[in-house]
Amino acid sequence: MRAELRTRYALNAVALFAVSTVVALSLGLGPLTRSADLPLIHAALLWVAILFAAFTGLARAFVQEEEARTAAALRLAAPPLAVYL
Repeated sequence: MRAELRTRYALNAVALFAVSTVVALSLGLGPLTRSADLPLIHAALLWVAILFAAFTGLARAFVQEEEARTAAALRLAAPPLAVYL
């Protein structure tokens, strides 16, 4: 977490993606009238934005782990089944 906060690369990308997702979804839905389903729609849109933003940051996390050679260290320190699980 400290390394990500120092570089702010992934944090900025995730924030930009989340904002653009919310804007795109709000433009796609258009104006919503007040109904009983409105809180459910807002909750679903929020979770979609969070999911897409998490996928954006996930790729960077795997690259960082591969650069640190974490998989090689795990293979040396534990049996294969334990690493897989």
